[in-house]
Amino acid sequence: MATLASLVPALAVLCAAPAFPQTGQPRLSLPDSEIEDTYAAYSALISQEVGAAESSKILIMEYTRGGHDDANCLKAPEGQDATQYTDQINRYLERNKASYRLVAKFDIGRPYELVGSVPNIGVGRPALHVSLSAIGFNTARDRAVVYMEYGGMGGAHFLTKVAGKWAVDFQRQPRRCGWIA
Repeated sequence: MATLASLVPALAVLCAAPAFPQTGQPRLSLPDSEIEDTYAAYSALISQEVGAAESSKILIMEYTRGGHDDANCLKAPEGQDATQYTDQINRYLERNKASYRLVAKFDIGRPYELVGSVPNIGVGRPALHVSLSAIGFNTARDRAVVYMEYGGMGGAHFLTKVAGKWAVDFQRQPRRCGWIA
């Protein structure tokens, strides 16, 4: 029979587990083969979309969230060849059936911290919090889609890798799912 003293370490681990809003999803590590591109794409996205917000520090949620799965938000812009986006959209949907633990490999040019939940920020310049989905890459790993929320904004972001650098091509916001230039 377990004694109270033998249960304390286990209880400490359970109590210290990070908060995660989507119960029932397994928490996984990213595949080694995708780590470099994943963090390069996340970094480009955060740097480009969040930019020089008033906050001095960014809080990045430690686990990916499921992202948006509305078909209207995950499609090519009008006039574009939809088949160019099918591969990464399908991988995005598949990858976001689980949650992935993120690590401190972001290169965003400003202070950040990985957090399990958004803390109650006091008076002054608050930290900005960012929540990311898992990334869906195409087979060539030169196109990607990721859902990002920050502050009161967010959307599905489509990225392209050109000359070794990731950049956001376009974004769809979930309320309208219209294109943002």
